[in-house]
Amino acid sequence: MSDAMTALRPTARGSRARLRLWPGRRAEPVGLCLVVPGLGYTASMPLLFWPATALTEAGWAVVALEWDEPPSSLEELESQAHWTRTASKRMTGRESPMLIVGKSLGTRLAPWAEREAIPAAWLTPVLDDEAVLTTLELGKAPALVAGGTADPVWRGGPRPRMDLEVLEFPQADHSLLIAGDWQRSMRIQNRITSRVLDLAARVVARG
Repeated sequence: MSDAMTALRPTARGSRARLRLWPGRRAEPVGLCLVVPGLGYTASMPLLFWPATALTEAGWAVVALEWDEPPSSLEELESQAHWTRTASKRMTGRESPMLIVGKSLGTRLAPWAEREAIPAAWLTPVLDDEAVLTTLELGKAPALVAGGTADPVWRGGPRPRMDLEVLEFPQADHSLLIAGDWQRSMRIQNRITSRVLDLAARVVARG
């Protein structure tokens, strides 16, 4: 559904990324959500599309990163996220709570989000990256993590801690789909979207 989005300017001069504003934003959104896709998994695909749509309906301004080429380094990815945060006041009209919904490659932003104290939903996090795993297990920022047992980078998931909700789905792959069972796959999408909305509500309540 990316063709229905409204394009914004590139994240930085010469950047290979740009932001798109999810359609349906209210005049005075309750907060800003940054959607960070995976490698080859765009915001228009189910695992990101439904949370983005639900958050918009819940009153959030949602912006999605899009890449002509994926970030070549963690520094580039963090730079794109930093630009989004500094632009949040312009997009929402005021200082607003921020939330990140990241998928796979996008979950490499976990250490940056922790440093910036930004709550996040990390979907199919790359737990073979020690920095990501350590952040999720030892961090303090509220977070939701979702993964499947058929995903090789899930590795059993992070150890639980306060303010970290871990959802594990048996037989689900790196797209959180279950091969040959679309009904269970859709239920997973529904569960994740509901939990993202719950996290967002807590973020708004905390101010």
